[in-house]
Amino acid sequence: MTLNSRERRGRFLAIAGGAAVLAAVALALSMIRSPWQERAHRLDLERVSRLDQLADLIDCRYAQTGELPDDLARLAEFVPDPAATASVCSRVHRARSNAEVARLCGDCAYDPLGVNSYQLCADFATDATEAEDGPYRLRPPGRRDWRHGAGSQCFELAAPDE
Repeated sequence: MTLNSRERRGRFLAIAGGAAVLAAVALALSMIRSPWQERAHRLDLERVSRLDQLADLIDCRYAQTGELPDDLARLAEFVPDPAATASVCSRVHRARSNAEVARLCGDCAYDPLGVNSYQLCADFATDATEAEDGPYRLRPPGRRDWRHGAGSQCFELAAPDE
């Protein structure tokens, strides 16, 4: 039994349509994260948020005292002046309690490097070197860039002279 041209065209269109649907499903699946990848991404976003809060607290302490803390334990003792005018301190006042912010980063490291420069380090599960979502999106001038690779990453920061 031979197929006429109309039947061949119909069969070809059915096969091509099925292949297009399969390709679309495969493409969609390749673009979404697995539950494990999504969880790791969310944990890294939280880690970046904690680093940002910690950096705000360090910068506020520097703005008010002219000194960086020796370590995170000393930072936890710092209480910002409620009348502080430094813009970085206004972000700290809206944050959690200062001792809690310092404890938030239990898995990160802090090292003072110079008069107003310091380093914050943390371990990340995902590579966000090209990320543009959440805390990685474009920041206003003067805000920090937290894009990072996977693994242990350090950020060299400087407390602003306000």
